[in-house]
Amino acid sequence: MTRVVVGYGRTGRSVARFFEERALPFWVADDHLDPEAKTGLGTLQHCEGCSTLAELSPASGQTWIVSPGIPLTHPVFERAINQGVQLINDLHLFAREVSGLLVGVTGSNGKSTVVAMVDHIAKAHQIRSIAAGNIGLPVLETLDQSLELTVIELSSYQLELDPVIDFHVGVLVNLMPDHLDRYPSVDAYYKTKEKLLRASDKVVCFDAWRAERAEQALHAQAQDWLWVGQARDGDNHSVGTQKGVEVIDAGQVYRFIHGDGQGEIQKRGVWLCRHNSSNAASAMGVALCLGLPFESSLAALQSFTGLAHRCEVVQTEDGVTWVNDSKATNVGAAVSAIRSFGDGAPLILIAGGQAKQEDYGVLAGTLAGIDSVKGVLLYGEAAALISEQLGATCHQEIVKDLANAISSARALSADGDVVLFSPACSSFDQFQDFEARGNAFRQCVLELVA
Repeated sequence: MTRVVVGYGRTGRSVARFFEERALPFWVADDHLDPEAKTGLGTLQHCEGCSTLAELSPASGQTWIVSPGIPLTHPVFERAINQGVQLINDLHLFAREVSGLLVGVTGSNGKSTVVAMVDHIAKAHQIRSIAAGNIGLPVLETLDQSLELTVIELSSYQLELDPVIDFHVGVLVNLMPDHLDRYPSVDAYYKTKEKLLRASDKVVCFDAWRAERAEQALHAQAQDWLWVGQARDGDNHSVGTQKGVEVIDAGQVYRFIHGDGQGEIQKRGVWLCRHNSSNAASAMGVALCLGLPFESSLAALQSFTGLAHRCEVVQTEDGVTWVNDSKATNVGAAVSAIRSFGDGAPLILIAGGQAKQEDYGVLAGTLAGIDSVKGVLLYGEAAALISEQLGATCHQEIVKDLANAISSARALSADGDVVLFSPACSSFDQFQDFEARGNAFRQCVLELVA
């Protein structure tokens, strides 16, 4: 037993396939292997067996390929390190065989959208590109596709084991407190994210981070930096220079500025969401780092249709804008969505689920500053906790589940209102994942207003 696949979810299965295709023997360790998975492992010619994590016998000379869902604080890893086991992840295997340019994207919120935008721009320029990593496609499954560009979404979990890849461009979309059930402090979480920047030749980074953390985190690094920022029409603009991209909220359009060049995207569809304009600024920054023209890259974004469950407008004919933002699994993501929709039509927020170790008072502060909030509907395990921290900020109701929240929202809404489902919680109290939760929201809305 020299190669151990630790964790047999989506990433672990891709590692197993990688070894099987190369006729390399391996062992699988997972505490929750279902009968179907065990049967499947039995059909693999080079799988030597499987066990729980506690049953592993670490020894010098072994290499363990750790899936991102397995915390490195698990007791088995201390034993493994003490015995001289090498801990790596799928990115380390990927780095040995990949060709073409690599873009890595991390941050607290918006990673998937930026990855999809960069991939969309690249394809518009006839570049053989693919979006991979945390967005859904394991990186090892891209190796046989003769790609010119791989755009990889990286969670903090994937960066815990220092990245060994040389990224042509590293992107830090934003930083907000998250995953404090896994990290001892916000600073530890931020430092894990920032590992990507040290592994990148060029860096695209949101402007606010420059003042907050750049000096202490990176000191005098030699990378080529490009800053992105967001402002409203009439504000003082600072980053729309040759070394930056700025997006201006100018009423009916978003205006993008880089040096002497500028262009606009009309506010419709996915572009109703202000934070998608910020994501687009990051994607434009990557395009510039790849040597793609500003004008044609912005033109490509005009046809970007967005991702499911990320401020996705559900098409109905009842006069209400129903927004599926199930991907908002933390307070920061929900705050971004609320600010996107909270300066116009009356807003009804649906939130709740399984609480993380976050301060929902931040949510209260955001709602208190928005006059258009009509009400907040709360469901799930976290409903009472969120309600307590919201206090008398606005009208609120606690309901049993998501379906009841949608019914209450319909009763409360009127023509021209926005109903925003941005949970600020994980989905695991009532749903398998955020995708299942978002699908349930979409289906329920369509059935209710049909």
